[in-house]
Amino acid sequence: MKEDIYFVSREEYGKPFFINIAGVSYCDGNYLINRRNSAVFCMEYIVEGRGTVRCDGSVCYPKKDDVYMLMYGHDHYYYSDGAEPWKKIWFNAGGPLIRSIVDSYGLGGRILVEKTNAFSYFDSIVSLCRSGLPADIINLKASVIFHELIQYLYRLTCDADCKISADALTMKNYIDSHISESINIGTLAALIYKSQSQTLRIFKNEFGTTPYDYLLSQRFTQAKALLQNTNMQVKEIAYRTGFSDEHYFSYVFKKKFGQTPKTYRGESKEQV
Repeated sequence: MKEDIYFVSREEYGKPFFINIAGVSYCDGNYLINRRNSAVFCMEYIVEGRGTVRCDGSVCYPKKDDVYMLMYGHDHYYYSDGAEPWKKIWFNAGGPLIRSIVDSYGLGGRILVEKTNAFSYFDSIVSLCRSGLPADIINLKASVIFHELIQYLYRLTCDADCKISADALTMKNYIDSHISESINIGTLAALIYKSQSQTLRIFKNEFGTTPYDYLLSQRFTQAKALLQNTNMQVKEIAYRTGFSDEHYFSYVFKKKFGQTPKTYRGESKEQV
């Protein structure tokens, strides 16, 4: 396996945005990356091939022209297909600007964006990283390109959402706006004037998951953001994200992520 790797900055926690390393990977069937509670944000464009990406409880299968992004503070596990290995261009970055921009464009819970035609953005960042310019200049210029890339992906996802059925979007938007409330299939069925079985089938066909699992995923995403970025008590976070009480929230959080909310908060603030 061959990799062209360019080091830019160490993990500078005082900086709003920095590129740690960037490069191009020509993978083989043995390529595998496993980061526990990653300290870096990882963003990659697939030039060719296919593989598998797992981030916490989510799984996707990036292929040619897809982009995947993995937020810091999460578990990153990804590997290349042996028969059709990845060639990919990528960068690892850090700093609070990343989460701020990604969340502002509604991409915080998204790992994969398909059929992007986004190679030029990654190529620009990697070209900067191998330019020999001072790290501060590279990071400043790269932060602008990163923002443009997120804007571009946001427009793509908006266009993709327009192709989703109106009923599915109605349900998704309702869930996104009411994650702290009790939502059942009957509530969603009443929204779109369909039977419960039709409602479940429509949602699952469009989003590949059940409404309940989607709701739970959104609750965990918001809970993690509140644990990482606020001093709000765990009890209040549980209430705001729709869990019945602090103890149940802590139980399901530990069952899914292998650590309590308090432990997750402490480790995240140490690493980000």
